[in-house]
Parts: sequence; structure tokens; C-alpha cells
Amino acid sequence: MALRPPAVALRIIELPPTFGGPEAARLQRSHHALSFDTDAPKPWLRSLGLTPTDCSLRLRLPSRLGTSKGSPNGSSLDVQAQAGMGCRF
Repeated sequence: MALRPPAVALRIIELPPTFGGPEAARLQRSHHALSFDTDAPKPWLRSLGLTPTDCSLRLRLPSRLGTSKGSPNGSSLDVQAQAGMGCRF
């Protein structure tokens, strides 16, 4: 029996608001992330006594376009890379 790597499930998901209550959620624009299914954190979580059913790695690249007097064209683009884990129990 040949071992095959598991199929990679890639989804675009909408993330919940990071802070505030329902009013802040209504005023804040939605944020999205790329979500990859992974089994990597499951053994570690099981060693802590938790039983995850599925886990995913979430990647975001929030960006901001602004003005900058130091650049030749007068604008700047700031990009951050963010990674997070999401598991269901």
C-alpha cells in the first residue's frame, strides 16, 4: 500500500472582528484569510488533554496604501504577513 500525502483543502474564510461588541462588528469592514487544513498541531493539543476535530493554518496579508513624502511617487504601500491557527474541539 503506497502512502499518499493528504489532499490540501484551501479556502478563503471571513474572520470575526478582532475587538469590540456587535456595534464594532457592524462598523468594521470584513477581513478574510487563506485557510489550509493541517493535522500538525493535533498531537500537541492531545498531549494537553484536548481533542481537536480539525485544525487549519490561516494566512493574512493586510495592506495599507498611503502617502509618503520620502518616496519618488508620493505614495507608499505597507503590507504585513500574519499567520494564525484555528482548531475546532
